[in-house]
Amino acid sequence: GSCDSDGGGTERVTEKETMTNHDKPPVCILDRNLMNANTIGNMDNIGLSIFAPLCGKNRGVFVLNPPDGKTYGCSKFPATFAALAGVDSDAITDSNSIPIGVGAGSLSGSDAVDLIDLYVRSVYTSSAAVEDDPYGCDCGGLAVLECGANDNKRSLLGSTTPVRAATLAGMFVPAPWATGGYGTPPLTLEQARSFYTLDDFEDMVALGLNTVQIPVPVDVFAANADGLVRDAVSDLLELVKAAGLHTILVAVDDNDDDGNNITVDQQAADTAAAAAFAHERNVLALTLPASTPAIVRIARAAAPGLPLLLPTKGSELQNLNKSEYDGDDDIFAAVQMEHSTSVADVASSSSIEDRGKMTYHESMACIARSPIEYSACYRDVPVFVSNGFDLSIDDCIHQDEDRFQDFGQCGRFNETIDSGWWKRHRTSFAERQFSTFERGAGWSFAAWKLFGREENDVVGAIDSPAKLLSLRDVAAAGLIPSLTGTTTSTTNNLSCLNGPINDAAIGDETHPPSPAPPPDCGNGWWNSATSQCDYWIPPEDRVVPPAAVAGGGTLAGVGVASTSSGSSSAPPTQIGVSAMAGGAVAALVCMVVWRRFRGTSDQAYTMLR
Repeated sequence: GSCDSDGGGTERVTEKETMTNHDKPPVCILDRNLMNANTIGNMDNIGLSIFAPLCGKNRGVFVLNPPDGKTYGCSKFPATFAALAGVDSDAITDSNSIPIGVGAGSLSGSDAVDLIDLYVRSVYTSSAAVEDDPYGCDCGGLAVLECGANDNKRSLLGSTTPVRAATLAGMFVPAPWATGGYGTPPLTLEQARSFYTLDDFEDMVALGLNTVQIPVPVDVFAANADGLVRDAVSDLLELVKAAGLHTILVAVDDNDDDGNNITVDQQAADTAAAAAFAHERNVLALTLPASTPAIVRIARAAAPGLPLLLPTKGSELQNLNKSEYDGDDDIFAAVQMEHSTSVADVASSSSIEDRGKMTYHESMACIARSPIEYSACYRDVPVFVSNGFDLSIDDCIHQDEDRFQDFGQCGRFNETIDSGWWKRHRTSFAERQFSTFERGAGWSFAAWKLFGREENDVVGAIDSPAKLLSLRDVAAAGLIPSLTGTTTSTTNNLSCLNGPINDAAIGDETHPPSPAPPPDCGNGWWNSATSQCDYWIPPEDRVVPPAAVAGGGTLAGVGVASTSSGSSSAPPTQIGVSAMAGGAVAALVCMVVWRRFRGTSDQAYTMLR
C-alpha cells in the first residue's frame, strides 16, 4: 500500500502488504545492520555487549543441531565451531577467543561477526519454549528475530513507514501531570478546544511527526451523550487533517472514575458507536477500550477495514492470539511500554543512585525490541507503542498525589537541570527508545505539550519532571534525534551498539585520586607531611614493601613510595572513582539479567500503581 503522494492528509490506507511471517520458523540472529565488519571496531566491549547476556541463558550451555553427544558453553566451544561459521581458524575454543582474536588482528571483523552470529543462533535454538518467551531473543538489542521474507513489517501507514505520533494528553481524558498538576480540575470543554491550534500541528509536522494520538472517553460516542464533546473531537480531527497529520483515536473506558463499572452491554454499544465514528471520519486507526474478542468483533462489524488496536501491556504479549480475532489482518497491539511502574524502576535516594538508575533504563530501552519482534513473529500481531515513550525514569509527576510512594526519587531534580551528564544520557535514552520502538509499527510520545504554560514558560528548559514527557520541550532541549527525512533510519541506528557510557559514578564532577593505604614501614610509620617512613630507631636493612618495585615506582597502576627515610616520593594513590564505575557496570549487567529472568511481568517487584 501507499500513502498520499505528498505525504499529507489523513486518508486511511486500505491496501496492506502481504503477511509472510510464517514463511519459515522464527530464528534469532545477529542484527547485521547494527553489528557488522564496519561497526564491530566501534564496540567498546564485545564481551559485555554479547557474551554477558547470552552466557547466562540456558544455565550457560548450548548444543549443536543435530546433537553430537556433547554440551557446550561460553567456556568451551565445539572444535568445529569456526568451520560451522565458515571461518578458517583453529584458535576459536571459547567465547573469549573472539574478542582476543579481533584485538590481536588475527581475526577479521567479518569473521568475528560470523562467529558471533552462530553463537546467537546456537543459544536460541538450545532455549526451551521460545515461542512463549517474549525475551527469548534478547541480546541487549543486538539480535533480531526473523520470521519471514518481510519480517512482518506491516504498518499502519501501509508501508514500512513507522507511525511517529504525539499524544494529546489531558485534552479530553484527565491527565493532571499535563494540565496543571494534582488537584487541578480537568479541562473544561472550552479549555480543551483552545488547548491545541493549527500552529501546534504544523510544528509537529516540521519536527517529523506524521500522526497524533487522541484519547477520548468511549461514552462520548454513546447514543444518549449530549454530543458537545463529540463535536469538539470532530472539529479537532479537521484541524489535524488540515496540518497533514493522521489520527489514532483512543476509546478510553474510564470505569473506575466514579467507582462504578459500566455494563458489558453498554461498553459494547459505546464501542460500536466509537468505531462507526472513527470509520466515518476516516481516521488512521482506533484503539479499543478492551481487547476481548467480543469487543473486537463488535468494532469490526461497525468499521470494516479500520485498523483496530488492542490495549495490551508488554507483559501480556505472549497471551495474544490472532486466531481469537478471526485472523483479522487489521489487528495491532497498542502496547504500554511504561518504565516507571515498579520500585525497581523508580527508587533512588542519592545522586549516584539517580545516575545509576538512568544507565539502567538506557540499557533496558534496547532490550525492549525483543518483545516487539516476538509479537510480530509468534503472535502475528504487530506492536504499536501507545504508552511509555518519554524521558522520565521515575514517577515524580505523581509526587503530589495521595497514593505516591516516596523512596527519595524526587529530591534532586534540580541537579539535572543544567547538567551536561544528564543531557548526554537523556539524549542516549531517547535515541535508544526511538531505535527500539520503530522495530514495530511505531510509537506515540507521552504528550506534545503541557497546558497553561505558554505565558511564562521557557520551551526547552527541562525544569520540571513533567517536561520530560513533553515532546515539544525535549525536542527544543536537543534531546531527541532528528525525525525529518528518516523514514528508514532505524535500520542503521547504532544507538544500541554499545551500552550506556560508564560514567555514572562521577557524573559532572572530575574527582581527584583518593589515598590508598600507606606502605608498610615495619617498626616505623608513614609521615604524610614529609612523604616518607619515619623510625625511632632506623632499621639497618630497610625492606621494600611487597607492593613496591625496586627503587620506588608503580605496580598495577598504584603509586608506591620507597621506604627510605629520605624518600620524597608521593604517597600511594588509587583511583577509587574508577573502581566504583567498574562496579556500576557489573551491577548494571546483573540488574539487566535479573529483569530478563524474572519473565515478562513486574511481579517480582512491588508495583506502584
